Amino acid sequence: MQHPAPPPPPPAPRSAAADGYKSQPHILSLVLDPDRPPGAPADSYARRLRGRSDEDIADDFVAHVRGGLGPDERERAALRAALTAARAEEREAAAR
Repeated sequence: MQHPAPPPPPPAPRSAAADGYKSQPHILSLVLDPDRPPGAPADSYARRLRGRSDEDIADDFVAHVRGGLGPDERERAALRAALTAARAEEREAAAR
């Protein structure tokens, strides 16, 4: 017995800012300039990541969300496998 396909996900909610920019790009400027706690780096997140490998970024992310405890060897191997698979998918998509 074949099960019916699940329904498609609901559409993403509309963004008033995005709609405004599409219709009036010359009058809307969105800038992300968050307040930073004292001692926080002034560089953007993208700038702080520049030159670092995906593997290092993933390891540091795990350590950050665990309060300093980075991935063990088994977890690191799983992260590497996931990154390798993602890169392969990106190459396949680019080749299409």
